[in-house]
Amino acid sequence: LARARLLRLARADADRRERQRAKNTLEGLIYSTREQTIDRAEDFEGVTSEEQREALSGLLEAARDWLDEDGEDVGQTEAGEYDKRAGGIRAIADAAWSRHAEKQARPKALADAKESAEKLRGIVGGWQEEKPWITEVATEVASKAVSELSSWIEKKVAEQEGKKAHEEPAFTAKQLRAEVVAATRAV
Repeated sequence: LARARLLRLARADADRRERQRAKNTLEGLIYSTREQTIDRAEDFEGVTSEEQREALSGLLEAARDWLDEDGEDVGQTEAGEYDKRAGGIRAIADAAWSRHAEKQARPKALADAKESAEKLRGIVGGWQEEKPWITEVATEVASKAVSELSSWIEKKVAEQEGKKAHEEPAFTAKQLRAEVVAATRAV
């Protein structure tokens, strides 16, 4: 009986710690998100629409109000409720900062990818003279991979040009690098 009671107390204590962790996480997220959106307002506004900013502001305000009222009592609130509110805030804020990071990284990645495609095209183009032992089929496969890379880049750049800064990008720098790696492997 004493052992069962100790186990219940230990579980209750673990639950309380988990609820406190979730509450602290939500509070920290509210403050850090507000601070980031104020300190880096120009960056944030450059990759969000008015509707996205209003939605985030509403979520932050609602979460703060809820914490001050119903969410204040850690003993009565489940950790999942704190996590759910934090998830809504993260969904908007993380997406915005991800778009900002991509906006910064994409130009260099794009320039590097185009340069790589040209180098690969030159390598494959020189095979017939410099490496006559490479079969025509292998040359065609490599040439096709380079052409597909160039076509993919052109297609994605055109898609990106049609997008607004607050929309998900047509491609990421990581995807671009992966396409270059795939074409390089084929060569």
